[in-house]
Amino acid sequence: MSEVNKTIAFAVVTCVACLAAYFSQPSSADFNVEEEVGRTIFPDFETKDAKQLKVTRFDEEHAALSAFEVAQQGALWTIPSKGGYPADAEEQMSKSVDAVRGREILSVASESAADHAEYGVVDPESPKLEVGQTGVGTRVTILDASNKPLADVIIGKPVKGSEDTHYVRRPAQDAVYSMKIDPAAFSTDFEDWIEDDLLKISPWDIRQVRLNDYSAKIFMTPGGLGVDTDYRNDLTLRYDDSDSKWQPVELQKATNARKGEFEPFTMAEHEELNQDKLNDLKNALDDLAIVDVARKPKGLSADLKAGEDFMNNNESLLSLIERGFAPVGSAQGAAELLASDGEVICTMKDGVEYVLRFGDIQLDPGEQQAPKEEGEEAEKSGVNRYLFVMARFNEDAIERPEPEDLPPLPEGATEGEDADDAAETPAEKAADAEEAAEPEEGEAAEDSPDSDDANEDTSGEDASEDKSELEKVLAERK
Repeated sequence: MSEVNKTIAFAVVTCVACLAAYFSQPSSADFNVEEEVGRTIFPDFETKDAKQLKVTRFDEEHAALSAFEVAQQGALWTIPSKGGYPADAEEQMSKSVDAVRGREILSVASESAADHAEYGVVDPESPKLEVGQTGVGTRVTILDASNKPLADVIIGKPVKGSEDTHYVRRPAQDAVYSMKIDPAAFSTDFEDWIEDDLLKISPWDIRQVRLNDYSAKIFMTPGGLGVDTDYRNDLTLRYDDSDSKWQPVELQKATNARKGEFEPFTMAEHEELNQDKLNDLKNALDDLAIVDVARKPKGLSADLKAGEDFMNNNESLLSLIERGFAPVGSAQGAAELLASDGEVICTMKDGVEYVLRFGDIQLDPGEQQAPKEEGEEAEKSGVNRYLFVMARFNEDAIERPEPEDLPPLPEGATEGEDADDAAETPAEKAADAEEAAEPEEGEAAEDSPDSDDANEDTSGEDASEDKSELEKVLAERK
């Protein structure tokens, strides 16, 4: 084919494509923006049909895109962005669906894409977003089991003078509408979608607490992992239900803060445990709440011990160090996890034992370089800290029943079979005698010795009669 023919063919294909695109667009007769007023923005659907929710936001201050997703897999709701962490999503999902389902368009604000930034409905998933971009909205997408969108909307700025009305648009259209909708119903806070009670315990079921009080500065050096430790105390305390007080079990103080060497000590006569502080600790363990989760690095075992492969993996080591943890050598061989702010071991009455290792404080995005000064509002709201939790069973924590002495043998009984016979209670003997005296109907002939004798006699008489008859027959034949 010549170059001229190629050019002509290319031009024809281009014209056909343009015509197809033109005629495939809805005409003004097919789609009138003003006629949308009073209609629902999406066809109605049932809450049970919603199987997935995506919420995408753009942080203009930090030019960061955040996406949250929750999806149903079989009968279980999970959060894919958190490694498939189980979600307690039914109630929150219902709120999200109700916030968008059946919503009517109140008015048309604009039909021009040039006004999207003004109304705050720029698509946060647009590849054209730039640093310093303004007017970016929140995109909410609800899908069914086949990934078909049931609702897809970009929520923008609130309408001036209204508390519950916002500007919105469909992602595939330029038209901007006003509609009553609550953006807060589409939460991207992790704790809103999960069971946030970490331990799920009752403080009244706590039997014992061990406080391994130390701190550790963890860092990387050219030669490898570096750890500076400061061991202070190792205290084991037990809660006594009988007098509702804490009692010391084992008290140790550090004699070598760097090596973790301890010696036991006792309290002076004028000293006593601070019951109020210890009760506060008990309640604080019950109040521990999950605000976020992250997968532990690969190679770290279920009991939080690290093998040689893990120790040689710098990426995994850095992942731990950034959160305030470090694997250190132990007498058992495998490296154990050391935390920057100590450990607490909480033992329950049923023998379940929780080992809590407290790492560094978690900083929100944007606070990494400039942490807030002491006393600021964020400080008042509490501190989020990285925490490793491990559960195990301590059989020594369960009270074993005391063995009881056997009752004395009845008078005249000896060890062995005679003793077993003698040990039979009078009630049992009476019951056996009653059963023998009153056999069940239909079994008397089988169980009664007299009946057996009678049966034997009857059988003998019958046999004699049969013999006589036989002799008569033989005699007649002769």
